[in-house]
Amino acid sequence: MKLGHYGSLLMAAARVEMARIVGAPTLPYKLEYILTFSCGSRCRTCNIWKRYIDDPEKRSEELSVDEIVRSVASAREHVRWVSLTGGEITDRDDLEDIVEGIVDAVGDRLSLLQFTTNGINPDRVEEAFSRILPMTAGIPTYVTMSLDGIGSTYERVRGVPNGYDKVQESMRRLEALNAPELTTSFQITLSELNHHEADALFDVASEGRERPIITMATNALQLTGGKADVDVRSAGPEVREALKRAAGRYPLRGLKDLPPKLHLGLVQRFFDRGDAPLPCVAGHASLTIDAYGGVLQCDSRDVPLAHLRANDFDIPAMCRSEGFREALAPLSGCRECFTPCQAYPTIMHNPTRAFVGAARGRLGL
Repeated sequence: MKLGHYGSLLMAAARVEMARIVGAPTLPYKLEYILTFSCGSRCRTCNIWKRYIDDPEKRSEELSVDEIVRSVASAREHVRWVSLTGGEITDRDDLEDIVEGIVDAVGDRLSLLQFTTNGINPDRVEEAFSRILPMTAGIPTYVTMSLDGIGSTYERVRGVPNGYDKVQESMRRLEALNAPELTTSFQITLSELNHHEADALFDVASEGRERPIITMATNALQLTGGKADVDVRSAGPEVREALKRAAGRYPLRGLKDLPPKLHLGLVQRFFDRGDAPLPCVAGHASLTIDAYGGVLQCDSRDVPLAHLRANDFDIPAMCRSEGFREALAPLSGCRECFTPCQAYPTIMHNPTRAFVGAARGRLGL
């Protein structure tokens, strides 16, 4: 990302904050689309993969390419960051069409286009991104792959035989595409299942690329249905200590390192207090849209604030509506979790408090 892209995101954050101060409707600059609930992983920290096993007919209700693009295009004036996640995004045969439509509609407005993949199908990853990356030329593009263990630990956490080697091969092939605007990174979800490998995972995930995004296993309702048996809030002190070590090792070489480093520093406060150290801006700065068009404050929620199909795929009009604002009001400033997808924007909106809180966390104050 160039300095101008950071500036654009900060200006968008300032616009949202100003609207909140004066009591005006807030229009999000980050849109996160859960493109599908299909997933070939069998993670113990996530139950998304069970959805279409339990109810295969629901897959036919996923948003179409046109519906996704219409909703993104409606937000053209204020969207700056689009994140495509799942489930597994490459399980959608029309992924390339979705990306092409988004780029045509708002590509010139984006400071960041983000993809998350499990990376367990190297052929599909290579095939998809060999077509996608030429489309996203000129747009800062960030691709993360999940890496929650080494060797047998990966298999125990994510339930994919030989999964560790498959993900490493996917990353190798992705980076071999040599797209100039591409940034790659692994994402590590720490839990009681893999904390013993935290330091080794950090080393492996950092080799030759951006430092990993480090998050924590939580019982996020959209991801787990509230039924996960792994949550750091009920784990022992080992996870906390692993996160503290990661915070100390995370470099600070430029603006791009600030959100993850501050996040890891603030995590200590999360464990101390039992709630998030900063009031979340989800629902104002960002919206999460599920595979069927349900509009969520974030993936910790499973009851939509609204539905795209009921609002003619017009996100600004929906956000300005009385019904949406009434639904969001009691959730505004939530402190229930502190995972990167919502913590990073929250840090941008609260820089002073983030710096002070991270410093206090590091000092154990």
